[in-house]
Amino acid sequence: LPRCGARTTLSRARRAGWYIMLRSIARHLGEAGDPYRRRVERAEAVTDLLPLLNPVLEAILARAGSQAAAEFADTAALLLRPPEQRTQ
Repeated sequence: LPRCGARTTLSRARRAGWYIMLRSIARHLGEAGDPYRRRVERAEAVTDLLPLLNPVLEAILARAGSQAAAEFADTAALLLRPPEQRTQ
């Protein structure tokens, strides 16, 4: 039973990470972000998304500037916090 709860939490975290990354890629990179988009869509776990954070951040910085990159980084940082700290 505890494993089921862990899966639910991971599933929620994965969906949140997936959504945030896809939204940011579409908004700031457009078609140039398609290679990242495909990798995010194939991610099966939050750990699959982690290696993409820096490359997506770098691409957003180069294409959309420091403000957009900072917003993406701040949002991604929230995902990396333990679930009990995300509401603070």
